[in-house]
Amino acid sequence: MAPFVVSALGSPDFRSNSSSTRHGAGVTAEEIVTVLTQVLIDDPFDANRASAFALLTSWPLVSADDNDAAAAAREWASQLLRRALHLVSSTRAGESESGALIIRWLFRKFVVLQGMRLDTGDGSSDVPGDLGFAAGLLSRIVQCRQAAERNLLDAAQHFPLHGLLTAAQYVVAEIDYQSSDVQTHAVQWQQWLQALAQAAIDICSVVLGVLTSASPEGNIPASFREMETKIDDIIRSAEEMNIGDSVDGADDGDDEDLLGGESGLGGSAGPRQQVILSYCWRAVKEVSGVLAAVATCPPGSDQVSLDSGVAPLLEPALLRQIGELLHTLLTSIRHRGAFSAVHPAFTDVCGRMFRSPAAELNQRVSQWLEQ
Repeated sequence: MAPFVVSALGSPDFRSNSSSTRHGAGVTAEEIVTVLTQVLIDDPFDANRASAFALLTSWPLVSADDNDAAAAAREWASQLLRRALHLVSSTRAGESESGALIIRWLFRKFVVLQGMRLDTGDGSSDVPGDLGFAAGLLSRIVQCRQAAERNLLDAAQHFPLHGLLTAAQYVVAEIDYQSSDVQTHAVQWQQWLQALAQAAIDICSVVLGVLTSASPEGNIPASFREMETKIDDIIRSAEEMNIGDSVDGADDGDDEDLLGGESGLGGSAGPRQQVILSYCWRAVKEVSGVLAAVATCPPGSDQVSLDSGVAPLLEPALLRQIGELLHTLLTSIRHRGAFSAVHPAFTDVCGRMFRSPAAELNQRVSQWLEQ
């Protein structure tokens, strides 16, 4: 059998009156694209999702010369993006990862390569589509960080961070920093990267107290112990929402759910501790990935020369700050899951700093080793 070649099916046509040619087993290109996106959302196996992502990425773009087809594709992508943004806000790790993968594909395929403008929230219409897309994600992350600053338990219930942070990490990795569009708006991209890194650092400040406790599995921040009435209100609200989800047919038995399964948060301190701890270590895990991407993907001022024509988007001070934070996390976290999640990110950042020609960066790695 000949290998499957996506280009043989041509570009998908999402117009309702489309007369696309059917191929092979009688399916059209847009039908296959829809099925592959569903694999990203529903398939529990990473290998299958990776294959679907690779196929979707290699699919031919919608022709920009056909305005009707481009408009239909944009509407289809916008609907898929709304679903992905809902998924990344899920407390279930599998759903949030699926949403992040969809966002990654939409950003690469439709925003970067196709030049479409897709709305992720509060992105400005005065900036290019890719920058507006990224700004909208950052705005959502900041909102969730503010919720965590107010009340960790409430944030774990209603404002989960891990999916949004994963999506932001993917976006940082997908940006073509050498492209003329990015270089034209280099100052704005640099500001966005700095704001994203700062948001990640602030999130660490919020959750670090839980993970550095001598007994993180049994730790509830003091502020919560003083707010039992408020907590009980949140728990009752969570249980009511769980009942509503059950009526809608949701699978409340997912052991990846931060709410603790079918029984929700319950009334005891144990489930509350588990909810807070799970939220905090997942936040640190994804924060580490975001910071590693910010430190290693964009060109730094220590890497590019003045006559290279490439504007640096990362300053050594921010790179060192990221390294210092990850080092602090590794030396202070007592939760094994969070510790193991930080280690790969710290390794990547150390590699970036060690290869830097700037002495204040590469020598700092040696100092950490000596410590």
